[in-house]
Amino acid sequence: MTEVEFRARYNKGVNRSVIITAGVVLILVMVGVWLYLFLFNTGDTGGEGVVDPGFDLNPRPANVIEENLVTEPEYTVDTETERLSQLTTKPVAGFVGFGVGTSSRIRYVEQGTGHIYEISTGGEERMISRTTIPRVQEAHFSPDGETVVLVAFNDFNRDVFASPVDPESEALSITDLPVNAQNIDVQNGGSVRYTFQTNEGSVGYESTLGTDVRELFRVPFRSITALWGKENTWVYNRPAEGLPGYLYEIVGGTYETTSYTGYTLVADYLNGFLGVTSVRDGNPESYFISVSSGDRFDGFITLIPEKCDSFNETSAVVCAAGLVEDFSITDWYKGLTQSSDFLWTVDVLETEATLLENLEQTAGRSLDISTLLITENDNLILFTNKTDGTLWSYEL
Repeated sequence: MTEVEFRARYNKGVNRSVIITAGVVLILVMVGVWLYLFLFNTGDTGGEGVVDPGFDLNPRPANVIEENLVTEPEYTVDTETERLSQLTTKPVAGFVGFGVGTSSRIRYVEQGTGHIYEISTGGEERMISRTTIPRVQEAHFSPDGETVVLVAFNDFNRDVFASPVDPESEALSITDLPVNAQNIDVQNGGSVRYTFQTNEGSVGYESTLGTDVRELFRVPFRSITALWGKENTWVYNRPAEGLPGYLYEIVGGTYETTSYTGYTLVADYLNGFLGVTSVRDGNPESYFISVSSGDRFDGFITLIPEKCDSFNETSAVVCAAGLVEDFSITDWYKGLTQSSDFLWTVDVLETEATLLENLEQTAGRSLDISTLLITENDNLILFTNKTDGTLWSYEL
C-alpha cells in the first residue's frame, strides 16, 4: 500500500467517525430540547407547540361565545301530579336543590352550552344565565346555589371556571381556575376546594373564586377521590378491578392510613358516617362507619358514592341500587354495564333498609341513577339518569 493510498483510507475512516459522532450528538441535543419543552413548557397549548402535560397551575381563560340569544318562553314542569317527575329532556351537567320549609328551587346547567336554568316550587322554568361556554360537561354548585364551577373539556384538558350566579344579570362573571382541577367541592360564600395532580402525587387546594389560594394537603398518589367532610377530609385511590383500595384520612396536611381497605374500594361521606364498599369473593360488600366513634354498621345494599346522599336531620341515607348481586363497580364507572335501580332508605343506626320506590315500575322504563342529591330541607330527591343525562326528582 502506497503512502497516498494509506492516507486516503485513514482520512476516510476519520471522516466516517466524525459524521457518526456528530449525528449522535445532534440526536442527543434534539431529545434534550424535546424533554425540556415537554416538562417545562407553560405557554399557550392551542397552537403548534408541545401539548401541556397537565401539571401547570396556570388557568386558561373561558371560551365564552358572544351571541344574542332569543328570549326563551318560560316553561312549566309538572312536579305535583306524581312523586317521581322527569324535569328535563336535555342532558344536565350538574344541579342543586335549595330552599326552606316546603319550598324548593332547583338550578341546573345544560350540557354543551353552560346555560343555567331555574325551576321554582310550582314547576316554572326559566333561563337565569345566558353565558355560552362550549363543551361544558360538568357543573358543581354551592349548597345555596349562589356559586357554580363549570368544567369544559378541551382536547385532553379540563378547563375549569367559577362564577357567582346572578339571576338578575343573566350572565356569569367568570374566574378561571387551574386547568385539570379535580374533586371539585363548592361551599357557600364562593369557597372552592379541589385537587391537582403533580409528578409526585396530588395536592389539595382551597380558594375563594380563584383568589387567596391555600394548600390543604399533599399525598403521594396521583389518581385519587377526595371526600370533603365538614371537618375531616379523606382520600382513596380510584377503584381498579382486582386491585386493593385504601382509605386515608388527611391529618396536618398529610395522610394517615385507616383500617378500611378492600378490593375495588369506593367510599362516600354521609353526614357523620363513611359509606364504604369493597369487593369480597367477587361480590360487593357495603358498610357504614361512624366518624365520631368508629362503630361499624351493616350497609344492606350496594353503596356507590354517586348513588347515595344523606338526610340533614336524621341518621338515614337514601341510595339507589339494583338487585344484581354480582354487580361490577368498575364496569359501571366505565359505562360497560347499567343498573336498573330501586330507591332505598337506610337507617344507619337502626341497621335497616326500606324500599322507597320501584323506579322502573313507576317510570315505565329502567333508570340508572347517578349524582343523587337530597335538597337541604329533606323533602326532595334529585338525580340524573346516567343513560341520557336527564334530570329527575322524587318527592319525599
